[in-house]
Amino acid sequence: MSVIISYISLNEKKNTLTITHRYIGRAGWSRPTRRSISWLIYLNEEDWGDSDGGALRTYERRTPSSQPVGSRDGDLQLGWLRPTPSDPKERPVFLDGRRGGISGKCALYIDSDDGQRKVYLTKEFNSDPYLFLSSDFFMQNVIIKDHELGSRFHYLEQPKSKMTEYLAADTGEQSKDVAPLGGTLVAFDSVTLPHEVLPSLTRERWATSGWLHEKQQPEPMGRQIIL
Repeated sequence: MSVIISYISLNEKKNTLTITHRYIGRAGWSRPTRRSISWLIYLNEEDWGDSDGGALRTYERRTPSSQPVGSRDGDLQLGWLRPTPSDPKERPVFLDGRRGGISGKCALYIDSDDGQRKVYLTKEFNSDPYLFLSSDFFMQNVIIKDHELGSRFHYLEQPKSKMTEYLAADTGEQSKDVAPLGGTLVAFDSVTLPHEVLPSLTRERWATSGWLHEKQQPEPMGRQIIL
């Protein structure tokens, strides 16, 4: 089974939507490349002001990452381990979707401090859409067996629902708005940076956008275990 969370284009007058780009499970191998860098060029007037709305709002991490983010050997980043007093580094968490060959089994891991090996946080588990559409709570308390590590886990972008409205905000995140001034070029990582477009209030917002792709990891053959 596969989960596809892909780009949705919104009418600027409607509600906003937080967007990330991920392909999980068999869909991860359905295309030869994947989105890597998103870019857009604003085509509005240069006198666009805050009162006009339409800004691009990004949700950045407050603490610099301990390792490179986005993907590792084709494995996409799924979340973070928050820093603690004993481990002050914020660590990217990656999804290994090739643990059971084509069977769809997965596991979560982080990099070792020297970046030379994978440190697995979980045992193998089946790729199920509900895992990636639930809150942090399920990953923290069911999938990651180590309670101390589990309590640190946070999705890149926690799915939004009526239930998550009652959960505490992510204190490790900060927002940054980019005004849609004409001629501005914006580029960012399509995987690791949650973002949304705020509604235009007084006039239409125009931009041209696209994505830079990188090669997809090869699809596993047979039922071999890939370490």
